[in-house]
Amino acid sequence: LAENGFDLQCHTKTHRYLTKIKNGETFKDFFTAVEKELSHPKKLLQKKVNRDCTCLAYPYGKTNSLVAAMLKKHGYRAAFTVTRGGNPFYLDNYNINRSAIYGHYDLEKFKKNLDVFQPLTAE
Repeated sequence: LAENGFDLQCHTKTHRYLTKIKNGETFKDFFTAVEKELSHPKKLLQKKVNRDCTCLAYPYGKTNSLVAAMLKKHGYRAAFTVTRGGNPFYLDNYNINRSAIYGHYDLEKFKKNLDVFQPLTAE
C-alpha cells in the first residue's frame, strides 16, 4: 500500500480501550500498557515501510486528556474519533470527527454517510 501512494497511519497495537483500566490493573500497569499501544505501531510502521506515523484512529473512538498528552509525547500530530460531524478549523487536533464507512454499504448509504452538513433553518 505504501509503495502505491497510500498513507498508512496507526490504530494501536491490540485495539484495547485507551481510556479504561482493566479489572485488577494498577494505574502504573494501565499507563505502561497504553504507552505500548501507542508506541509499538508507530515503531513498526517506521521499520517496515520507512514512514513516520503522525495520526491515530482511536479504538472505539474513545479518548481523554491523558491519551491526548501521551500521543503528543510520542510525536503524533492528530487523532480521530468515530463521532460523525464536521471539523471546524478550531477543533482540537486530538479529537477530530470522522465517519466510518463499512464494506457492506451500498452507494446510497455511502453517500448519505458522507453528508455531515445540516441545512440552515429559519429562526
